Amino acid sequence: REIPWDAEAQRILDELVEAVPVLVRISTAKRLRDAAEQAARADGESEVQARHVSLAQDAMRSGGAA
Repeated sequence: REIPWDAEAQRILDELVEAVPVLVRISTAKRLRDAAEQAARADGESEVQARHVSLAQDAMRSGGAA
């Protein structure tokens, strides 16, 4: 089930996705989105916030994201 995103979180996600090569954007976007939504749910939040995107990015860097 999808969870709503606040505007700042969506802006950050868009910037991160645009920074990767075109060939991997779709998979990167999905991995970041899934990880951010998972982080929001783990925090008991009803909306993805900027900090959740940062957590997802950190997890991807360390090899731990979806």
